[in-house]
Amino acid sequence: MKLRRRETDELVLLQPEGALDLLSLDSVRSALLDSFDRAAAGKKPVCVDLSRVTEFDTPALQVFLSAKQSAKKRNLKLRLVNHTEPVLKNITLLGAVSLLADPVKIRSEDKSKYVLKYGLSRVENNAD
Repeated sequence: MKLRRRETDELVLLQPEGALDLLSLDSVRSALLDSFDRAAAGKKPVCVDLSRVTEFDTPALQVFLSAKQSAKKRNLKLRLVNHTEPVLKNITLLGAVSLLADPVKIRSEDKSKYVLKYGLSRVENNAD
């Protein structure tokens, strides 16, 4: 797994590439904590671009759920964007969409694959 980090005037960006699994999570956790320090210094949000993630297992989800809580305690914003199919499969299977609290964009041709739950209501996505 590769992990790129970039800082702009507006945000701190992390871009993991490859498998987010048990073997790679220590480096992801460390990068998130370092990004929180950088973000706090500049009062910026942290954004994780998941567009190049090829595997995403349950421990990866736990790391991001924990990171969301840590960010909130530090008055920081952590956003996960550009969810790939492996990420979407795992977070929908475990009902974690509302826990992550990030907008999820799904192509219209893929909507029938996922049932997303936000808050207490259930939103079913059906093909157009």
